[in-house]
Amino acid sequence: MTSLNMQKQLKRFLTIIGLVVCTPSHSYSQSVNNPDSVIASVQNLSSDSEKVSTLIDMVSRAYCEDSVYKLAIANEAKRIAERIKWYKGIYSANLTIGYIYFECSKNYTKAFEYFGNNVNLANSNGNKNDEATAWQTIGKYHQQLSEYLLTLEDYDRGLQVNACPDVEISILADKGVLCNAIGAYSNALACYDSALTKFDDYERSKKNISQEDGGMKAALYINMGELYLSKKQLNRGLEIYKKGYQQAILIKSKVFVVSSLIGIGKVYTEKGDYDTAIAYYHSALDSCVGLTNFKYEVRVLNELGNIYLKKSSFPNALAYADSSLRLAEAQGYLDLLSKSNATLGNVYLKQGNYDLAVFYLKKALDIARQTKILDDQRDVLAVLATAYQQKGQYEDAFRTLNEYINVKDSLNITANENEYTRRQVESEFKQRELIDSTNRQIVFQSRIARQQTYTYTSVVASVLILLLAFFVYRNYNTQKKYNELLSKEKERHLAHIEAQSNVLSDIAHTQAHDVRGPVATILGLLQLFNHDDPTDPINGEVINKLNIATEKLDNVVKEVVYKENRLRYKDGPDKK
Repeated sequence: MTSLNMQKQLKRFLTIIGLVVCTPSHSYSQSVNNPDSVIASVQNLSSDSEKVSTLIDMVSRAYCEDSVYKLAIANEAKRIAERIKWYKGIYSANLTIGYIYFECSKNYTKAFEYFGNNVNLANSNGNKNDEATAWQTIGKYHQQLSEYLLTLEDYDRGLQVNACPDVEISILADKGVLCNAIGAYSNALACYDSALTKFDDYERSKKNISQEDGGMKAALYINMGELYLSKKQLNRGLEIYKKGYQQAILIKSKVFVVSSLIGIGKVYTEKGDYDTAIAYYHSALDSCVGLTNFKYEVRVLNELGNIYLKKSSFPNALAYADSSLRLAEAQGYLDLLSKSNATLGNVYLKQGNYDLAVFYLKKALDIARQTKILDDQRDVLAVLATAYQQKGQYEDAFRTLNEYINVKDSLNITANENEYTRRQVESEFKQRELIDSTNRQIVFQSRIARQQTYTYTSVVASVLILLLAFFVYRNYNTQKKYNELLSKEKERHLAHIEAQSNVLSDIAHTQAHDVRGPVATILGLLQLFNHDDPTDPINGEVINKLNIATEKLDNVVKEVVYKENRLRYKDGPDKK
């Protein structure tokens, strides 16, 4: 696998655990406000497939403000791909066009139309992996719209495609993350357990596991650790995070090493063992060296600042919080700036420096409003109200407290919506489990009934064959004895022997013709018997005809016995 593909795969795993490498958008963005010149610029490329790839790459890097032109270029890429019938090019173009409609134009109907086109395209080409991935993509975008039930439905459709293990594991992981986010912990755990089971089977089937495969397993462990942390099952969470750490060490992935160490630090923080938590966060900080994504380092520094604050070690808390803030500002990490400013505000509040506390807390609040992260707003508002109160600014404190209550109410509404969704999800899970259990029971009972039918018919056929073999063998012995007798008394009983030969010939004719007919009838009727459904009306008719054929065979056998008795006990064929 190429380095580029590996980066894409790792990015997908990082998305699962919320640690995506975020390159500032301006570093690759460019204007495409003249699509004709952009299209013309690729005409000298050697192949049409290269033109398609280049156009898609260029439009993917452009600003959303140029969405009309982005669509024109993406549609040109699709037109070229369709002309040369290049499956991968069409698939990529559909994905790009759908992304533009969703992220730039906010035309969700058109976006899902193009994402759905990829489902049909992959299905018609027999590409199960791409079909499952297309459903996964649709699910991710439904999740962005908070349409969680539709998201779960999309993920389930992706799993029903029966794609390769790594695609199924990825979908199960995404499904688990969603269930964890809405509080459906048992369902999330079921998804993670199923993903790990599939991964273990997948791992055993391969001689060498690649770094991206190993990263998938590390991400699953980290997700599970987060779940147990959410459920306050700290010991179990610690155990799982450590498994993730061991897996990360095995594949030599700094990203997952840092992620697992952060998780372990969180667990010890929740346990109140701050010294051990600090040790793990310092290990995470050391592991950040060499990473191009500084978000990890910002997070670790901020966590250290908060822990030292809990220990009332204000100089250390101030130093780490300040380092976190400076690095976040240098890298433009807006989402982390709010947390770093809030930590500094908390430190100054604890030190009694209320002016600086208000200064940093107001900065944190302004940024949280920009990012629209309600959790951050709630946490900052609660502390800011206290800071205003300590400064004697009671009017500001009252206003801030009211805003805190409003934000908290909004979060409660969201929590109630999530609770409603969680119950729907759990209900749907239970219904599907019941349907699956019922289907398995029906299949099991059908197999039992079919096996019973096979057994009964086999017994009947065996008995009939044994009876036929018995009479054939018995007749053979009888004929042998008579032949010996005839050879000894040939001259003396010539007339009698001739009569006996006639009778024996008659018996042989009966067996060759009269017995064969009923036996052939029985064997043919057995083929008509519906073994899959013993209640089929045709089975009754088959059984009736089996009775008739069996009675006919019985009469033939009786006739053979009768003729044999005549031959044994009478003097000749004409004597009664």
